[in-house]
Amino acid sequence: MARRYILFMFAIILIAVSATASTLSYAESDSGAVEPVRVAIATYPSGQPVIVDGVIYFPIGSSPIFFEWLPGSIHTVEVLVDTWYADEGVRYVFKTWNLGSDSSKIEVEAAEGLSVIALYERQYFVEIYSPYGNPSGMGWYPAGSIASISVEGTVELDDGVRAVFQRWSEGSEPSNPETFVYVFEPKKLSAQWKIEYLVQVESELEGAPVSGRGWYEQGSKVTVTATPEYGGDEVVWRFSGWRIVSGNVEAGDLASPTLGFRIYSPVVVEALYDRYYLVEAYNPVGEVEGTGYYKEGSLAVITVPDVINAGEGTRYRFQSWTGSVEGNSPRLVVEVDGPIKVVANWKLQFYLNAESSEPAVQSVGGDGWYDEGSRAKISAAPQASGRYGVKYVFAGWSGDYNGNRTSASIIMDSPKEVEAIYVKDYTGFYLNLGAIIVSSALIYFGYTSLLPRVLKRFRQDIGAEHSA
Repeated sequence: MARRYILFMFAIILIAVSATASTLSYAESDSGAVEPVRVAIATYPSGQPVIVDGVIYFPIGSSPIFFEWLPGSIHTVEVLVDTWYADEGVRYVFKTWNLGSDSSKIEVEAAEGLSVIALYERQYFVEIYSPYGNPSGMGWYPAGSIASISVEGTVELDDGVRAVFQRWSEGSEPSNPETFVYVFEPKKLSAQWKIEYLVQVESELEGAPVSGRGWYEQGSKVTVTATPEYGGDEVVWRFSGWRIVSGNVEAGDLASPTLGFRIYSPVVVEALYDRYYLVEAYNPVGEVEGTGYYKEGSLAVITVPDVINAGEGTRYRFQSWTGSVEGNSPRLVVEVDGPIKVVANWKLQFYLNAESSEPAVQSVGGDGWYDEGSRAKISAAPQASGRYGVKYVFAGWSGDYNGNRTSASIIMDSPKEVEAIYVKDYTGFYLNLGAIIVSSALIYFGYTSLLPRVLKRFRQDIGAEHSA
């Protein structure tokens, strides 16, 4: 080692002597009329050696190296080292000459006041430590620049086990695996991670709506849920309990659709269900009771009213059930062994209000409910007797039917109202009145005229009998 040091120092002395000799000989040879020019060669930062015309020169302190050359002469200048390390995590890298060239070796033409400076860039080392995630961005960066660093956000370690990035020890976005730092000094950054376990929530049947599946931090509280009822339009499954397929689970109530536990390993749980079928009843004119999902083998009771009012003079009357099951009663009882669809069938009915214009005449017929489109028969008595010999004589119909026949029919396409018009006939009344008057006159004549004569004659007969 000492021998190498001696040789190295000897080489430096030789280089320095040769450089001085070169400069002096150049001055001695300059005896003509042309004056030499003074050229300064340096580095920034200062203190780095340069090669001038094949000779290595070491500056003294921070001063540049000066040369005296003939104006217009051509010389080569070259940096000795492209990169030099000043301290741990600090280095300088040659970038360019002040004359504009970025080549490490250039030719210059001697001129008065010429300065040739090799410009070095200061760089800092950014060190990244991470046990997972293939960290990127570690390296050298120019002073004052921005370093972009990153790791994979998630790393699979084993089946159901993974490492998840949490934060950087430094950075503008601690929770982002991709971030940046300003480089004003050497940096040492570390990525912090957490271990997570996978919780798998399965169902007895494919596609069942369960929740809680995901990744959870070791020791954290996990809550998994199963929908109490799920399925398609015609078949649903209702939750009946949980089954622990694998994993270390200190489980709570396995019969509850919501299950809570703490996680210390990957876990698989399965939701168990019972099957139910949809019993669907459609009532086009109103509500229906008893629809819904029934457990297989149970009895479903479906009911609708016998009659549904739909407005004044309009109603629907139940006729039958059709579909998966048939029946004629508004109350349908059926065993559920599969999806059931039934439809309530109704008849639209309209009310016919048939009245008489005279309250005393009660013989108008046809009043009541009729199916839509049917014919309603109306009738009225040709005449009816009233008090004191007064008669009511049918004169015709008014309202939704006009005619003078006592019997007729009406098509029931809406609620109807008809009125039988009767007129009064006083002939009998007057005859009775005349008879009463004649009878009264005869009674009066007999009482005032005949009766006194009869009594007088009776008295005479009795007196004659006494005389004899």
